[in-house]
Amino acid sequence: MTTLHRYLLRQNLYYLLLSLGAGIGIYLLIDIFDRLDDFVGAQAGVEATVLYFAAKIPLIVSQVLPAVFLLSLLAQLSIMRRQQELTALEAGGIPLSRLAVFFLVYAVFWSGLQLGFSEGLGVVGQRKSEAIWEQDVHGHAPSQRTLRDVWFKSEHFVVHMHRVTPRQKTGRKITVYVMDEDFSRIRTIHRAERFQQQTDSWVLSEVTSLKPHAFTTSAQDRLPLPLQQDLADFLAVDPKAEPESLSLWQLGHLISELRQSGSNVERLATTWHMKLAYGFSLVVMALLALGIVSASGNIYVNIPIGLTVIFVYYALFVLGGTLGEKGIVSPWIGGWLGNMVWGGAGALRLVWIARPKR
Repeated sequence: MTTLHRYLLRQNLYYLLLSLGAGIGIYLLIDIFDRLDDFVGAQAGVEATVLYFAAKIPLIVSQVLPAVFLLSLLAQLSIMRRQQELTALEAGGIPLSRLAVFFLVYAVFWSGLQLGFSEGLGVVGQRKSEAIWEQDVHGHAPSQRTLRDVWFKSEHFVVHMHRVTPRQKTGRKITVYVMDEDFSRIRTIHRAERFQQQTDSWVLSEVTSLKPHAFTTSAQDRLPLPLQQDLADFLAVDPKAEPESLSLWQLGHLISELRQSGSNVERLATTWHMKLAYGFSLVVMALLALGIVSASGNIYVNIPIGLTVIFVYYALFVLGGTLGEKGIVSPWIGGWLGNMVWGGAGALRLVWIARPKR
């Protein structure tokens, strides 16, 4: 690492940590004003309240880091331009386009760090804070969460569960359609009042079986079926559930399992791509910061421009996620929409300023 690189690194870390501390403080302050009344009303106690906000800090860091990274780069480069440091570097044969290589490598490093941090401590902290919110504030035990009208396919079975409690691996009112090997005809329809997942099968109770081709019905108290689907997997496709509380690799494994069972995984696939795209958004922020400073060296102009860019980026990020979850666009397009738009704009600006001058 050259002397110049050490100087740039030291400067940026100073602005980055300063901005990060301010961002965490503002986020926590807003969250405390928003949720403190709920904790007081539920008489949750000081320990649960403090633990809730402390558990959210890793998640807050991962959420605000892209915006903080952009603002710290804008502040650093704008001050360097105002103090004629960039002009001196250009006079010495080091234009801004060459500095871009260092900042992009630096951004890739922070992207990997941010992704690992958010998928590690961020996920653990989010689960802990959600558990405290549900149990201590709302009094809802996770084991009691109930889902309704859930469909899935497993081998030659098509299953509709009217009501299921995944954590307890039980439910009420289930219909199982037993299909031919080529799924061209229904062989048997089993309807049961209750069901329970066991180690190697599901057990239906109070069962009525209908054979459509024979026009016959039969009843039995208990019927085991060779269904291997884990009911706990369906907690992630509950509209009230938060896929963000699963890590990137857990989401990938869950998507694979649910896709094989015939479940709709567009929501989960979009979330998977959004997690990955958000981690690498720091590279996009580096491109944008370099592009903005190349057009203006006034820090009082650049910071408001940066805040506007952040707002539009998050709007595109949310819009892309919504489009992907609803199936309007492919999940990967929805997840990467904000990165593609702003990353493309920043890259084009750098290509423009790096072009040979006549």
